[in-house]
Amino acid sequence: MAELSIDPRENGVHSLAMALEAFNKLHINPTDIFSLKDSVLRAHHSIETLSKDIVFQINPALLLKDDQKTPLNCLRNGYKNYFGGRYFTVLEECQTIGIEKNLDLLKELGLIGIEDSDFKSYKESIHQLVIFRNRAQHLGLSADPERVKRILGNTIPQSIEILQEAYDELSDRCPDHNSFRYRTIKIKDYLKRNWPDSLTWLDILKKEYCDLVQRAIAFFREVEFLNQPLDIGIKDYGKVGVPPYYPEIKLSGFLNQNYDLSAIIKLKTSEEFAWKVEEELIEIGWPYNIKLLIDQPKIEESTDMHGKSIVKGKLCLRGYVKCERLENVLIISGAEKEIATLRDAVIAISAKIEYVMEANVDSHHLSSESIKNARGQLNIDLTAFAKGYEEAETAEINGKYTVDLDETNTSFRLNTFMKPDGKTPDLDGNYTLEWTINALGHLRFK
Repeated sequence: MAELSIDPRENGVHSLAMALEAFNKLHINPTDIFSLKDSVLRAHHSIETLSKDIVFQINPALLLKDDQKTPLNCLRNGYKNYFGGRYFTVLEECQTIGIEKNLDLLKELGLIGIEDSDFKSYKESIHQLVIFRNRAQHLGLSADPERVKRILGNTIPQSIEILQEAYDELSDRCPDHNSFRYRTIKIKDYLKRNWPDSLTWLDILKKEYCDLVQRAIAFFREVEFLNQPLDIGIKDYGKVGVPPYYPEIKLSGFLNQNYDLSAIIKLKTSEEFAWKVEEELIEIGWPYNIKLLIDQPKIEESTDMHGKSIVKGKLCLRGYVKCERLENVLIISGAEKEIATLRDAVIAISAKIEYVMEANVDSHHLSSESIKNARGQLNIDLTAFAKGYEEAETAEINGKYTVDLDETNTSFRLNTFMKPDGKTPDLDGNYTLEWTINALGHLRFK
């Protein structure tokens, strides 16, 4: 009996059809855990197989993991066994990159033209799909069906468009006089020809996702969430390390985000942002741009024999934090499903106070002791987008959070050296400022 075989394109599109069929069963019966499992496994397999097929045809070596000890030996041995009839592909025993890096390759090679912000959001959904796939593939699986359907709704339709664009681009790169041809496929035509119902299931998947987007848009229109807590911790060490200089910030409460020193260093040394000056960082989408401004403190006469003085001044924090998605960042009870659709978010932060504090001051140091009086305001402006598959299904979401600040809900500690004159705090070099804000206010959406 002859061997049965299936090529990578048929293999991938078959899994795509099975993913859509499993989704349809899950749509009919949301308690069908086996359909949930099959939809995740099949969707992942489909996207990984088709994307790897495209890169493989360009050069199989591009699929090898960078950390593989002897990639060339593996590839050489693969070719030897492939031509000897023992392997089906030259990479049969090689370790290859995962689905996320493979999609990055398609973007880097110029095979897909998706906007960077849309690609980041798409990749985040792919990452969630990978997490659920790994659970189902290797152990067990526990998942919210609505969340899985939301992930499928954001990955499968976009993957079809992205992969088809890449295949078409491959075809366009083969001039007529070239005897070599890349192998391509028309994904939707193949689905329609072999599994006619799959396109109907695809439409249901897209509609369910877009319905969720529309519900999220309506949910965040002219709504107010009362008594939302927000704790902000700021640490600044002045001009320490390599510029540009940024303070650490931690948000907890209805916003949950943490940029500590290690996170900032990791960002600054990443491939995307390394060796860039501040203007270049902002231009290419730097996600963290928080600045702390300390007005020169005014020191009055000592209040006692121990050198304690009354010091007056101003603190100002301003800037923004960008997030591709707000899931697990914006925390509002009962709004988890709607929040999961929000993307391309910008959290603009502004905090200002005028203060009177008691501090230990001598000709060498200034060290704050206690805050006697503070007056100011905290403002948070939140902007995000809920995006469907059509322009009419997309809308901007705007929220605002404003809280008055005083000595009961904000405090700070400042330690710095004095300038050579022994009278002026030196804020041009190293210092330590720890500023906390414990706010409680209303979050209002337009």
